[in-house]
Amino acid sequence: MTDSNNTPIAFPIFSVASNLNLSSELLANLEESFSFFIHNEQGKTRTGIAIELKNKDNVLAEMLKQEPTLTENLSFLFLSKPVINEKIVFKSGEYNGVKVRFFNLAANDDSTSIDYGVYDNKLIIATSKNTMWSIIDKIVAQKIQVQPSLQEPNSLNTGTPLENSPAQATIINTENGASQPQVAPLMAN
Repeated sequence: MTDSNNTPIAFPIFSVASNLNLSSELLANLEESFSFFIHNEQGKTRTGIAIELKNKDNVLAEMLKQEPTLTENLSFLFLSKPVINEKIVFKSGEYNGVKVRFFNLAANDDSTSIDYGVYDNKLIIATSKNTMWSIIDKIVAQKIQVQPSLQEPNSLNTGTPLENSPAQATIINTENGASQPQVAPLMAN
């Protein structure tokens, strides 16, 4: 994302502008560089974000502390206020070797959730399981393309490499199960 002068917006500024209510301890352990993702999931818009880390252990500890209020703290990512009719209890899972913490917001529909995990020195947060998986796949594909010697014959490849620039959004379209990632620049108003 960029400002009106086409200067990349730093994550702490984006966080304030979008009312992400993250602890000062968490923000202190995040870098300025990030990518914002928009995912079309069967006609429903889901979002996600991948933020470069300064200290993985501190970030994971802070995320655990914020779990009870994470859906409220990250409400901007849901694009509309999520309805939660139950106690917030995160569960653990794993996708493609990445440990993921998640809470399903079943009151909204069958796919809205808050998922987070760390991969390749990035904190990844998404508003659905499929968005989380798509972001992980995208970062894995980027890493494979940057380091081709690590590529295996059956490795994931989702298309366009994710640039190390905060001045972009990735649109991940999985209509009918097909992944068609596109990179599109975003401009702030």
